[in-house]
Amino acid sequence: METKCDPHRAAKSLKKLGFDDYVINSNNGFAGVGNVRGTIHSFDVSCHNGHKWLFTAIYASPNDVKRRNMWDLLKTIASNINLPWLLAEDFNDIAYASEKKGGAQASSRKCKLFRDKIEDCSLMDLGACGPAYTWRGPIFHGGQIIYERLDRALSNESWRLDFHEATVKVLPRVEFSDHHPLMISLTSNKNARAPSRFRFESAWMVEEKYKERLLGIWKKNEGLKMNLKLVEDDAKYWKCKTLNHMQKTKKEIMARLNGVQKRLYGQSNQRALQRLENKLQYDLARILKQEELMWFQRSRSKWLADGDKNIKYYHLKTITRRRRNKTVMLKTSNGDWT
Repeated sequence: METKCDPHRAAKSLKKLGFDDYVINSNNGFAGVGNVRGTIHSFDVSCHNGHKWLFTAIYASPNDVKRRNMWDLLKTIASNINLPWLLAEDFNDIAYASEKKGGAQASSRKCKLFRDKIEDCSLMDLGACGPAYTWRGPIFHGGQIIYERLDRALSNESWRLDFHEATVKVLPRVEFSDHHPLMISLTSNKNARAPSRFRFESAWMVEEKYKERLLGIWKKNEGLKMNLKLVEDDAKYWKCKTLNHMQKTKKEIMARLNGVQKRLYGQSNQRALQRLENKLQYDLARILKQEELMWFQRSRSKWLADGDKNIKYYHLKTITRRRRNKTVMLKTSNGDWT
């Protein structure tokens, strides 16, 4: 956070708040901490559940050349990192013209350059709830105050998949800073969820047994409404019995395949093992097809053709859509976020 206060005072405040460790850069008069050169600090994070990831705190320089050097360093980190990675705070850039209010019109070229840098590092914007702008600038000619969204949180795919419930909130700005602080919560606040609507899973149609089951449920002497209710009730039972165990079954098949393939290298009579491997490969392909259809349906992606086995992509699309659809804060008629 750019506090525009003496680092010794900042250290005392952080100790009172109970922080075990922190990094403070010397301020440049009232221009803010590290305002000229910009800073990057990275921390290894270990969670109680065993998750390990890298957090990088960003304070980008307003100088274009120094900011470009910072992104060159981030690109190097991105190309070598094998951990989930989260970056947050002041990037001193905006991604779209809509992220600025007041003053001269935002440069679409600079906005695109910023988006290209994010993409070059294989990062994604985690979005935020709360006020649309995170920085209050000076008063422009004509009395307009400039507002911009300079602060944000970015992550790589691995971090987003590990922390799919994570949210970013823009908190109220305090008087000693011209930036709004960001609060990143790794877990959901467990809001009460409305009962989910029943949806027919296209993955069920891969199961030959389910097609036979469906034909047995449908009653020719009953109306459409009654038949649909019968299908829904039976499908809920079928889901608990089969698809909910899909991940467990996939792991078991993978473990058996690993054992069979190891034994194939050390035995001369391999026909039985080859038959077993072929059967396991068939079962695995069927489960992967079900998994692909399940995530494809949930991602609601309209521009990808069915058949691409990129499960990670579908999973990521689903997480992003759910985060976008989830209500975390509400804005009152007075403009306050609650």
